[in-house]
Amino acid sequence: MESLEACRLRFAVGDNFSLLKAIRICANRDLVMPDWVARAFISRFDRILNTKADSWDEVFGRPHPKGQTAVKLHKRRSLRAQVFDRVQQLHEANPKRWPISDGTFEQVGEEFGIKKTQCNKLYYAEHRALDASGRTLPPTLQKAIMALDRKSPRKK
Repeated sequence: MESLEACRLRFAVGDNFSLLKAIRICANRDLVMPDWVARAFISRFDRILNTKADSWDEVFGRPHPKGQTAVKLHKRRSLRAQVFDRVQQLHEANPKRWPISDGTFEQVGEEFGIKKTQCNKLYYAEHRALDASGRTLPPTLQKAIMALDRKSPRKK
């Protein structure tokens, strides 16, 4: 999940949908809305309330890029995570044989029925999404650490 600061920066350059993301972060984490969120929300809500805008999309931005459907986006995000996990899995198992490179993207692409270029794009899109969320470890590594934690005896 994006941070409030990332949302603020995106909002400042015109990404109105980031305002809704910021509201979600506040609601999800039981945070008081920062002033910029509260002011921007009230301003946009009042435009609808006072019939100064025709649609929610007009004041908050489109939820999905034009031409994209929720189904397509969901499929891409799902594939993005799967591709990322598989590349990481191969790389962690044998970094010399499977460096993060075209050869690995070609192999993983074949497994998922996509070209290496698309595999590369999906991998790095997920990488950026993970960086933005603050999650630093790949999912496969997180799972391995959690499994080790469960197996290790607890000290009192």
